[in-house]
Amino acid sequence: RESVRLLITLASSWGWKCHTVDVQAAYLQGNAISRLVFLKPPKEFDDGSLWQLNKTVYGLCDAAREWYNKVSCELSALGVTKCSVDNSLFFWHVQNVLEGMVVVHVDDFLWCGTAKFQSQVID
Repeated sequence: RESVRLLITLASSWGWKCHTVDVQAAYLQGNAISRLVFLKPPKEFDDGSLWQLNKTVYGLCDAAREWYNKVSCELSALGVTKCSVDNSLFFWHVQNVLEGMVVVHVDDFLWCGTAKFQSQVID
């Protein structure tokens, strides 16, 4: 992807190290779902009732979208802005100076930036 190339190119030219993170069970950490979803419990717990999901699970058609919405909202709350051309690319500026970048692909994050970016956004 072009965003990954851009991030690596800028990191290289500014002497930033690139880092990767893989979020375990990402879809299970997404936002609450906005529709009603019921499922039949496993046989061990089946008492004839249905369970209502509060959050997304793997296999649900909107699980990826809810996970992305959560990531996007949390980055935004930290002052990180989404690229207007590519929704997987995020920038963090301080006084109009680029301090860090993040590329998100499902549950994988590639990021680079200053020590300030790492301490205030990543950590």
